[in-house]
Amino acid sequence: MADDAGDAYLKQHKELAERWVWLFYVTAAVSVAGIVVSWKWPKCLWVTAPAVTVLTVTSLVAGAVIADYGGKVRHPEFRRKGDLKDAPTTMIAPACASHIPTYVPAASAFAESADVGT
Repeated sequence: MADDAGDAYLKQHKELAERWVWLFYVTAAVSVAGIVVSWKWPKCLWVTAPAVTVLTVTSLVAGAVIADYGGKVRHPEFRRKGDLKDAPTTMIAPACASHIPTYVPAASAFAESADVGT
């Protein structure tokens, strides 16, 4: 792993994926059931289509949150201070970079870069 914060993000990514995997299976099952029911009884489409739409949007949001934590495993430039309360942050990327520098390395990063040239 790249750093300790990356390990923490990987753990959070895994926990979120395991917690919400059922939602993707429910979405798939309801979608297939909606296709079958709509094929057999076309007037039921007005019930199945909104249910599938709501589940699909919910799955999309859950997938985006899970992927966000997964992207932060190897990319410290996407990490924000306070994302994980128990994770050490080596790089901080603020949500609005207009008033703060984009990259603020932790103190340990300065020590490591100073040792490289010697």
